[in-house]
Amino acid sequence: MNQSDYKFTATMLLPANGKQYWTDLMQGKAPVAEEITVDSPIVMASALYTDGTFVIAGVLKSDAPTDYNIVFAWVYDKDGNKYPGWPIDLSDNEDFFINTISFSTNDSGEDDYLLVIKEA
Repeated sequence: MNQSDYKFTATMLLPANGKQYWTDLMQGKAPVAEEITVDSPIVMASALYTDGTFVIAGVLKSDAPTDYNIVFAWVYDKDGNKYPGWPIDLSDNEDFFINTISFSTNDSGEDDYLLVIKEA
């Protein structure tokens, strides 16, 4: 599908080389500060849609950060309420070399939102 096929499109901007760095964190190949507690974000970025929906995505510290860390993407409505379940499920991703993610916030079966991931 093209970007124009979605009701809403937003861009999430990662730092330069962010996809590689986030992948290294996910795979336990990059150091994680001891001061960061387990289940807390190590890195994250956000994207805002014109309807007020927003996404926060990144990598959470696991209890074995030198082996792996956990990729996440949370979706919130315009009032800051997190959508239940996983509108964006990245649990099968082994890296962060993705350019777009499409998702829906309802059970319509049609993805209304497109998240474009770019590096600075």
